[in-house]
Amino acid sequence: MNTATTTPAKTANPAKETLPFYMIEAVDEALARVSSNFTPEQLPLLEELIIANVNWAEEFTKEFDTDLLAKYEKYSDLLATLSTFDTPSVGQIIKVTCANKKVFEKALITKICGDHMTVCVRGGGFILREVFAGNGLVMNVCGGYSLTVPVSALVDSDIHEKTYHFSGTHRVEPDCGIVISRPMKRWSLDDSNNELGFY
Repeated sequence: MNTATTTPAKTANPAKETLPFYMIEAVDEALARVSSNFTPEQLPLLEELIIANVNWAEEFTKEFDTDLLAKYEKYSDLLATLSTFDTPSVGQIIKVTCANKKVFEKALITKICGDHMTVCVRGGGFILREVFAGNGLVMNVCGGYSLTVPVSALVDSDIHEKTYHFSGTHRVEPDCGIVISRPMKRWSLDDSNNELGFY
């Protein structure tokens, strides 16, 4: 890694303290390299960005970061707006309770067609475009299994943190996008009678 040239302002991001020591060093060095390009008000968001994407923190360059932080802010605003939608929308999440007592805290709504929706359990969504289209975000799904259920099966909602991957960004390495975690509207789906087939 490059030698730090600028000392960034101290921030108090609790997520940083959960990282292994070598990743904390990577975050600090990345911040030191690029923080002079940003205002003090931007530094907490910049640090959050680097922590969430710490696996490639050493790849940060001054030219790359200015644009990257702007994208990160845009994604943050997009997810904040999505969380305000008062009807089930693609990209929102669901707490699924299964007949075997298993609970999936963050199943993902990946498609809505009329009065039915597709729910992905144990999978992740990769956001393809930075805009809303139809009933929410535009995404591809990786892993997990999906079931189609009636939208009417959802009941009350709360807020729960969810991690998203935006793939339509500058790629530092193959298959690399921006990772961001935000509070998201979460619906509840009770399949304790096994009528829908979750397991």
